[in-house]
Amino acid sequence: MDNQELRTDQVTRWTAQKRQDKYWKCVELGIRFCLSEFIIESIAQYQVQDYAIYEEEPQQNEDDNDDE
Repeated sequence: MDNQELRTDQVTRWTAQKRQDKYWKCVELGIRFCLSEFIIESIAQYQVQDYAIYEEEPQQNEDDNDDE
C-alpha cells in the first residue's frame, strides 16, 4: 500500500467517523432526521469498496469466452 492509498484510507475512515459523530450529536439534541442506517450504510459501502480492490477480473473474461 503506497502513501496515496494510505491517505485515502485514513480520509475515508475519518469521514465515516465524522458522519457517526454528527448522528450522535443529532440524537443528543433530539433531532430524528439523522438515521443510524445512513451511518451503517456508509461504513458498509466503505468496507465493500475496500475488499472490491482485491477482486480478480479474469473470472469475468472467462464468462465472456463461454458466450462465443
